[in-house]
Amino acid sequence: MAKVSDKGSPLFVLLIILFSIALVIVITVPQKIWDTEKLEKTQAEYNMNSIYEAEKFYHRLTKKYTTNTDTLLNTLAQDSTLKMAEKLVEYTSQLRKLFVEYLDLPYVDALLTISKNINSISDDLTSNKRYFKMVEEILNESEQLNLNLQVFHNDVKLPNYVAAVSALDSIYQLQRDLSDYNLQTAAMRLSQLTANVNGHLPDVEINDFEEQWKDLTTRISAFVRKVNSSKVAKFTSTADRIKDFNAAVNTSLQRIAQLNKEDNINKAREIQAKIDAAYQTFLKDFIVTNRTAQYRLAEQDSQVLYISKDNFISPINGEPYLILIDQDSADVKVESPVLLKELKEKVEPVAREAAAFTFLPPFGAYADTLAVIHKKALDIKKKIRRNIEITIKNKEIDESFGKYRESTEYAAYKDLKDFIDVAQNSLSFSDIVEASEKGRNAISIFKQIYGENLFNNIDSIHAKIKADLEEYNSILAKVRRLPRGVENFEKDIAVLDALVARMKEAKSTTDVAKLSDLQKQLEELILFAADGITIPQYYIFKKSIKNVGYIYKNTRSWEEKKEK
Repeated sequence: MAKVSDKGSPLFVLLIILFSIALVIVITVPQKIWDTEKLEKTQAEYNMNSIYEAEKFYHRLTKKYTTNTDTLLNTLAQDSTLKMAEKLVEYTSQLRKLFVEYLDLPYVDALLTISKNINSISDDLTSNKRYFKMVEEILNESEQLNLNLQVFHNDVKLPNYVAAVSALDSIYQLQRDLSDYNLQTAAMRLSQLTANVNGHLPDVEINDFEEQWKDLTTRISAFVRKVNSSKVAKFTSTADRIKDFNAAVNTSLQRIAQLNKEDNINKAREIQAKIDAAYQTFLKDFIVTNRTAQYRLAEQDSQVLYISKDNFISPINGEPYLILIDQDSADVKVESPVLLKELKEKVEPVAREAAAFTFLPPFGAYADTLAVIHKKALDIKKKIRRNIEITIKNKEIDESFGKYRESTEYAAYKDLKDFIDVAQNSLSFSDIVEASEKGRNAISIFKQIYGENLFNNIDSIHAKIKADLEEYNSILAKVRRLPRGVENFEKDIAVLDALVARMKEAKSTTDVAKLSDLQKQLEELILFAADGITIPQYYIFKKSIKNVGYIYKNTRSWEEKKEK
């Protein structure tokens, strides 16, 4: 019998190793690709935000927008407003750190903690009086405790302690409300308060304090036990809170006993010197520090301040973002360039074929003719005044003309013409997609009109317009002497008849199958715009590429998608 090797087959071991490596790749690589996609999308959105806000800032300065990156960046770099905002945040951060540095000194922190917790005990004893009334003994003790706690606010018995903690409490409140003050005032006030604290800190009567507190803390503990064992405990948790406040005071006293107080006092003086120096700096930079403290730059200011040339390039395909300015310079559109070339390549052939449709011109010419007739009717009204029949008939033809302009057929004509124009001339991904959607719907309408010979609506509208114009002719015929230049609408009616005939005659040259094919191409194009493409990664994996969207009139397209 053959002997089986204890080590196993080398090939089998190699296969295990290869499968293990493959498993690791299958788990880690897709996640890496997804993370890259997410990061690129986030960066692209940030870039477009930055460009848009920069353009808005530039417009506030110059009353116009620009597509020149260098001009935009140079203008922003020279603007003092942004620099002042950045400096204000820097100064606020500097002052805030000084607050924290001073209040975090162990001795200072312990004294402030003691004061806050004694005040909390007193507040709880006062605010829960209505519950303590349930047990007379508890009520009496609470009032006595509250009375005894007042010694720690008495500047006769503990003058340096009271002065120090009073100033510390003011520093704490100033720090909390810093954004309500201008920096200069806040720095001056902090300088005064720390000088006050430091003046009393070496002489705080901590031994006298402990002597006063020793018996009182025992009584407070007994009071807590008494409340918790009474019916009062069913209605309020004040006893547990007072217990915690009492413990916090005792813990702080223990911390103070272990401190090197002299070292803490020296550090407090050093920090005060930093505060004084900061105040002097703020005085010199009056224009900035006379403004209200600001912890961080507004998001828009931050994006504008730190924008660079890199922000103008899409991280997805390395192409520059599109900056599209309205014709009237009312707003600017910042749009992703991703897949724009591919979209244009798909849409332009469709637009060229659509532009060759022979049935389109009559629909537009009909509307143009109505505009000419409308102007003619207004001129007649001006020349033949005080003729009520003409005035009424002008209103009637306005209504009947409006029926055509509001018709499905004319709307389809406009949408298809807009699609052709946008597809051939626009550089906006979103505009092309929107126009393509309208173009697809328009082709669907014309496919139905010419495929099923559905001219009932056009015939009905035209018949009403024709009847109104013939009635108008009858009114004019009754006028004895028509002013020079006034003609009736016989020729205009003939033109409209001919245009409707051309609309119908186009059926013989309209290829419905071709309309169906173009409609299908537009549907595929719209799907392509929504789904994007995928490109190979590491041979067996794929990365998704999509157009991120645009910002226009303060609307971010990606946020609209989330809302939907």
